[in-house]
Amino acid sequence: MLKNNDFNSRLIKLIAGEENCNMMDLSYSDLPQEVWLDDCHVNEKGNDEIGERTANALNIIIKNRLLTTKAKK
Repeated sequence: MLKNNDFNSRLIKLIAGEENCNMMDLSYSDLPQEVWLDDCHVNEKGNDEIGERTANALNIIIKNRLLTTKAKK
């Protein structure tokens, strides 16, 4: 299953780059094995890690948008 997620993630990154879109990788295939409850659900520690990564990615996207908007003025 992770192989398919990795393939899909690479494909989405490629398309996002071609379309100049923001992209947040949600595959999380690099999470440690101990946080996985099964092939697609994580425990509390895994949820904390995913939440932190998501917040960091959104902060970067928002900052880039703000810089881009200010540069256009």
